[in-house]
Amino acid sequence: MSTWSLPLSDIINVQAFISPQPAALPAFNQGLIVGVSTVIPSVGANSRLRQYTSLSGMTGDGFTTTNAEYLAAELYFGQIPQPQYVWIGRRDLTAIQTVTVGASGGTGYLVGDVVTVTQSLASGGQLQVATITTGGVVTGVTIIPAAQGTGYTIASNLPVTGGNGTGLEINVTAVGETWAQAVNACRVASPQWYVVTPAAVSPNVPTDADLLAVAAEVQGFTPPSVYFLTTGDANVLNNITGNLLAELQAAQYTRTLSVYSTTQGGAYPNNAFASAGVMGLAMALNTGAAASYFDLNNKTVSGVAFEPLTQSQANNILGTVTRTSVGLNGNAVLNYQNSSYIVFQFGNMASGLPFDIVMNVDMLVADIQVSAMNLLVSVPALPITDSGITQMRNVVAGACTRAQVRGFIAPSGTWQGSQIGNGPMALFPGDPVTQGFYVYAPAASTLTAGQRASRQLPTMTVALIESESGRSLTVEVLMQR
Repeated sequence: MSTWSLPLSDIINVQAFISPQPAALPAFNQGLIVGVSTVIPSVGANSRLRQYTSLSGMTGDGFTTTNAEYLAAELYFGQIPQPQYVWIGRRDLTAIQTVTVGASGGTGYLVGDVVTVTQSLASGGQLQVATITTGGVVTGVTIIPAAQGTGYTIASNLPVTGGNGTGLEINVTAVGETWAQAVNACRVASPQWYVVTPAAVSPNVPTDADLLAVAAEVQGFTPPSVYFLTTGDANVLNNITGNLLAELQAAQYTRTLSVYSTTQGGAYPNNAFASAGVMGLAMALNTGAAASYFDLNNKTVSGVAFEPLTQSQANNILGTVTRTSVGLNGNAVLNYQNSSYIVFQFGNMASGLPFDIVMNVDMLVADIQVSAMNLLVSVPALPITDSGITQMRNVVAGACTRAQVRGFIAPSGTWQGSQIGNGPMALFPGDPVTQGFYVYAPAASTLTAGQRASRQLPTMTVALIESESGRSLTVEVLMQR
């Protein structure tokens, strides 16, 4: 005989909710080496760039020990401590570089149409219709970044597929991605790498113009990135007008670090990839752990021979550590005290800003962004009240605390900047900053009707005191007889 049973949920209704996993912070310890080897395809599955944890992983994929990417990665992984990951990216020498409209502009096209250039043994080269005449005849096209295809050769009147029209023909006037186009394609393909450096041997070594173009490209990347380059240009030594480092300095690039390094007549061939060694060291040191804050200055770069520079040449490239003499904001591995100290100096960007500041600010900004977004997606609603503002303020303060634990923010200090905010919570010059940082958040009552209507929280301001890194010391010895 059956016994009917009613569900207990009629009386005790229990609902289980599993909170979504908060988004992780982006990594700032992964470097990218871009080269021209054809091991990694530029289009299709598993293309453009790949991540490796060892040199054997690269050889297993098809790289040889003589490939420029391998030689650069050898320096990268050869640092002490050793970095965990490297990305290898592809610059495609058969991609479309420049085009013109061919003999026929076709008919029926619309501005914004995307078309693919067809050629035997080639694929993936996409263009966008930029200008048309009456009837949809195409008069101008633009290349779609990171979609320049592969396998193309210079040719005229190639047909296209796609778009709203028919009959368009294209002239491929030059092939081969520029270094800047290749690095941009790698940025589009993956947001995971942070620092990039090119690696190639003759005849594909980047020119000064190439290096400058990459610097300009990286300066505007999102997510933010940093660019390390190697140059052995003799004009740098004597600061000849128009040299590469002078151009980078004049542009005040905050995301380009240059390493002056030469093969010294072929005696040290791997010096051509010195920036990869510096990149590997930086990525290895940036563990994100407590007290992991570091300055690249005075570090040992394994596998890179020092440059035999005179005092005046070193001053031209680097300036002096005390900044009483400002050079070209370059960097180099130098020899001190008869090889007692062979160290990298100074670890500055082209603008003169130390690399450690750039990287740690990027890390702090990313932490604030991700942590704030995690809060917004974790609550049903964040009230635009003092209570809701305090929740967000605490999230921002949490990111600052993590930066302090790493060692970037000082444990305490005195605020020397301008006044921040108004009222009893304002921060004034001379005020103690007992935590090393202060997050000012205006009260909800300060919001305008327009801000409330658009559901904006008030703008918060973070005042922080950087712990900084000492680079020089003067000692006075007073002796009495």
